[in-house]
Amino acid sequence: MSGVTVTERIFAIVWMLLGVAMYSYAIGNMTNMIASMDSSNEELQSNISILKELRTRTKMPTSLFQKIKRHLEKNQESNTNFAEQEKLLVDLPQSLRS
Repeated sequence: MSGVTVTERIFAIVWMLLGVAMYSYAIGNMTNMIASMDSSNEELQSNISILKELRTRTKMPTSLFQKIKRHLEKNQESNTNFAEQEKLLVDLPQSLRS
C-alpha cells in the first residue's frame, strides 16, 4: 500500500531520505577504515621494495634480508600500536595522565 494522504507521502519520503543518509554514513565509514589500512600497508610494501632493490644492488645475503624484512614488518605493527596507545593517553583526562 502506498501513501494515500499527503502526510503519509511526506512521512515516507522523509523516512527514505533518512535511510539513504544512514546507509551513506555507514559506507563512508567502512571506506575510510579500508583506506587507512591500505595506506599503512602501502608504506610497508614501499619499504620492502626499497629493501629488495638494495639487496639486488649490494648482493645482500638472504639471511640478512629476511632479518631486516622481519624487522620492518614488526616495526610497522609496533608503530600502529604505539600510535593507538598515544591516542588513548591523549584522550585521558589530565588527572589520570600524571
